[in-house]
Amino acid sequence: MLATSAGEWVHCGRVFSATEIAELCATVAWLPGLARKELAATVCEHLGWTTLTGTAKISACLDFLERLQAAGLLVLTALRPSPPRRCAPPSASAAPVAPVAEPAVHCALSALAPVSLAVVRDATRVAQWDALVARWHPLGFQGAFGYRLRYFITAGDRRLGCVLLCPVLPARWPCAISGSAGRPRPAARTWRGW
Repeated sequence: MLATSAGEWVHCGRVFSATEIAELCATVAWLPGLARKELAATVCEHLGWTTLTGTAKISACLDFLERLQAAGLLVLTALRPSPPRRCAPPSASAAPVAPVAEPAVHCALSALAPVSLAVVRDATRVAQWDALVARWHPLGFQGAFGYRLRYFITAGDRRLGCVLLCPVLPARWPCAISGSAGRPRPAARTWRGW
């Protein structure tokens, strides 16, 4: 990120000659109303500034344009305000769930028979399921996506646990809350000790 004495600039490993800087400044002056990202894409195209895969180095170009503006060599358009969000994030829009008192289980599973799975469908129970998994799962829970089925593991009227079945699990989970339709991932096998 240097400016050399000969009018050359170095940014992200590329040396820009004084001629390239003059052409860049002329391009910016020629397109005064263009959005910054579009301007950076245009400059990358003119200079042939691409990554090894051939995509334009837009973020590096934006940084470089801001450096040139700070040096007083060009004037960029003002930043446009970002558009308002169409929907609030799920955690902000969801009403807080009252904690559910779940008594501890201190007996053999055979003493609880019959054990069954209860599908969770209504919104109140879904919120309870989400809150319980967020509280007790070692990695937390920030919501499932796609097709999924939530179940409570029950014994009579007692809840023993939660199960989520979905065709694809989020990559941030090294293990399934329950098994999915496919084979367990290698990370899941390692975490479970298989």
